[in-house]
Amino acid sequence: MALAHRTQEGGSWLVRLSLAQTGRWLNGIGRIAGGAATREDQTRASIADLLEDIPSPFGRVSAVGPSRWLDQTPPRLDLPPVPLGTHPPEWPKHG
Repeated sequence: MALAHRTQEGGSWLVRLSLAQTGRWLNGIGRIAGGAATREDQTRASIADLLEDIPSPFGRVSAVGPSRWLDQTPPRLDLPPVPLGTHPPEWPKHG
């Protein structure tokens, strides 16, 4: 609703959400009969065109790339996956 208000009226809107209530809502929608059973298991070959290889301290890591590209703000990966504790627990300084 906040996105609809922003589209129609502009501005920004405060939204408070509950992850538990979102899960309850999703669970209440119901299921498609036999839904998961009707799909085939994904194989590496079937998603090969969606994967990107990323060099990391763990070696080359394959990951699913961004699902959407925008002309003015293309997604990018600034840092590869690294072992826990590699960076201090602080917000990066910009500027």
